[in-house]
Amino acid sequence: MNEHLVPASVRGLPKRLSATSRASSIPGIDPGTVPVNTIDRVLEGLEEVTSVDDEELPDGLLVGWSFTAAWLAEAMPTLGAITRDALSDRLQEDFVDPSPALVDTIGRFWVRWLLESLLWMLLPRVSSDGEKFLELAERRVPSAEPVVAREVLRTLTVVAGPEAIPLLDRFARMRVLNPDVREQAELELRILQGNG
Repeated sequence: MNEHLVPASVRGLPKRLSATSRASSIPGIDPGTVPVNTIDRVLEGLEEVTSVDDEELPDGLLVGWSFTAAWLAEAMPTLGAITRDALSDRLQEDFVDPSPALVDTIGRFWVRWLLESLLWMLLPRVSSDGEKFLELAERRVPSAEPVVAREVLRTLTVVAGPEAIPLLDRFARMRVLNPDVREQAELELRILQGNG
């Protein structure tokens, strides 16, 4: 079964954003030019791909992960090309008949790694539409992984400025949020209030 491992929300991103082989930046994308809805699509994709604990991965896979990721990208050059069959075929070159569970685990790890890397590259380039970014943060932060939520809050401070204070205050007091996310909200709040 040739199922996609990448959520539909990000499979249709422009080609330069969906490349699985990346340098440290995406050429041609200037600060302030990434639409908020592009960030929203990447965050939606991350919500749909469950994280993988390091212990779930085969021994030694994380050693030299960047080389492994580049090797996988040779066979699947875009996010839309990452399917269970394509990944299984590639893994058979190193693993004897990888189980469906192994294919799924490595696939989820790689896809999350790609999407997080993309998010880190795009957030500093997001457009300065503070109102839209406020709405995005309000919707996405509560369900995001802590490392992702914290980065969105840092960006929120820059993009929305003082208008983010009420939302940051709410996040700082929201007991259902991860303590690290609440702490980040408190820090951003202090920065905007001139106490950071």
